[in-house]
Amino acid sequence: MLRKLVTALLTVSLMISSPLTWAFGLSDLQNTLEKSAVISGDFEQTKEIAMLSKPLVSNGNFVLSDKQGLLWLQTTPFPVTLILSDQTLRQKMPGQAEQVIHAKDNPMAFYFSDLFLGLFHADADVLTQQFSYELDGSPEAWTLVLTPTEAPLTKVFSQITLSGSHNIDALTMEELRGDKTTVTFSNIQHASALTDEERRAFND
Repeated sequence: MLRKLVTALLTVSLMISSPLTWAFGLSDLQNTLEKSAVISGDFEQTKEIAMLSKPLVSNGNFVLSDKQGLLWLQTTPFPVTLILSDQTLRQKMPGQAEQVIHAKDNPMAFYFSDLFLGLFHADADVLTQQFSYELDGSPEAWTLVLTPTEAPLTKVFSQITLSGSHNIDALTMEELRGDKTTVTFSNIQHASALTDEERRAFND
């Protein structure tokens, strides 16, 4: 009788504790993502525009530095370099004068830039303050679905989805007007510092 009682208690205990033990939460996701001073890799961006029959596809590579900001190097269908820091956004195209946007002149552009960086790091403060979310999976394969709860995001996006494992593999942004942008990342590398070439690209 005692053995049966102990077995029953252990069974109930496991039933109660298992969901808590195995639940994969936002803090677990942040711990899962590899952290380093510099993250680099390749990207493919596909933008589906409601009024166009074919999506717009671009490819390139990126460098994300915790000190310098984001370097976004599009190579196809034509070369474009974007350099985002705390206070400036620079765009360079061959044969054209460099365009510079300052945070004080266009705060909305920097709002969405900061959002992108927060998403890339799965920043809990960004996510919980501006979205409701559903997170499914495990450290090896997870999907995070974000629904905006604060303006101006509620006026632009219907849903943002991230997926990956120890890195973010894909980011999909669905807009209220019907447009959809998907960015897939590959060949992700982590480093403790920028290379000389990367440093020159940020500073040129």
